[in-house]
Amino acid sequence: MVSAPTDDYIKWAQKAYPDEKTKLFPMSPERLCLFIKRSLPFPPRPGEERKRLLRKWQEESSLLEKNESLKNELSQKEKEIDRLNAILDQYRKVLIDQPEQECFILL
Repeated sequence: MVSAPTDDYIKWAQKAYPDEKTKLFPMSPERLCLFIKRSLPFPPRPGEERKRLLRKWQEESSLLEKNESLKNELSQKEKEIDRLNAILDQYRKVLIDQPEQECFILL
């Protein structure tokens, strides 16, 4: 025996499948319930929606943390590049100013 559908599920089914309204109205409550159970995905339970939102929030916060970490890493790499460019400029200056002398620059 199939239990009769609740009003919430009937309303949800009519919203989810508006083109099926003509098929839903002539059905008896038992057939309508069977139709809903067999062919329509049920809306999420209240706790499931909260869990889904919590997982989504955790994923987003994880991505934000990773983004911050990558920004910090990029900043460090840029500082290292600037430091190496300064050393390279020193080498260039020495080679241009004193090409005949051997020069050693400590890093």
